[in-house]
This record gives sequence, structure tokens and C-alpha cells, in this order.
Amino acid sequence: MESDILLELFRALSFLSIFWLIGNFMTIKINFIKKLFLPESVIGGFLALILGPRVLNIITISEKWLALYSVLPGILIVPIVASIPLGINFKQKNFETGKNTVIIFLLFNIVAAFQNIIGFGTNIFSKKIGFDLYYSFG
Repeated sequence: MESDILLELFRALSFLSIFWLIGNFMTIKINFIKKLFLPESVIGGFLALILGPRVLNIITISEKWLALYSVLPGILIVPIVASIPLGINFKQKNFETGKNTVIIFLLFNIVAAFQNIIGFGTNIFSKKIGFDLYYSFG
């Protein structure tokens, strides 16, 4: 049973890799995309979104794969956020560095709070005017 799950994960990630390679090829060959400095994964993902079942429905993607793809960003962001403090030099006795760190920390928290306010505010406003959105939208 576990081998079936791993095989399904491998197939789903192989499908994503194909679109990453297409995005890589498009970045190399198309000057307009090259000038945008977009990552290959973003270009390939955007192409998969357009061709997939949510927009044009040219390519069928199973619901299992879509569920897997929706979980991946939450899992993969954890090592990135956890590694941020690794770049801090604690041996430095510079007051200015600590002050800048506190300012950036406060700024990030303020931005995160505004994102939540705007997101849930959009949900409340949409429900007031009659759109039926799911509860945690925004």
C-alpha cells in the first residue's frame, strides 16, 4: 500500500517536472519571458494552470494530484522560513543591526495583519452583497 502512495507521488511530481522543463525551455528561448526574470517553475505552473482542468481543460489532472499540489506549498515553505535565522551573525555587537531586525520583524507582522484584515474583510463584504463563499475564504 505504501508503495502505491509513493508511486502516485512520483507520478504527480514527474508531471510537475515536465511543466518545469517546459518553463525552463520557454525562459531560454523567448526573450520577452527572459526579460521578466520569472522563475521557470512559475512559468511552467502558469502554463499548467491555463491548460489544466480549472481553465481550458485541455489536460486532465486527477483530483488526487490536485489535492497533493494544494498541500505542497504549505509543506515546502517550512524549511525556508526555518532557515531564515541561520544567516544572522550573533557575534556582531552592532546596535544598528538589532534595531533593523526589530524594525523588519514589526513591518512583517504589520503586513501580515493587513493581509488577514483585507482577506477576511473581502469575505465579509462578499457575503453581505450575496456571494456564497466558503467560510475561510481570504
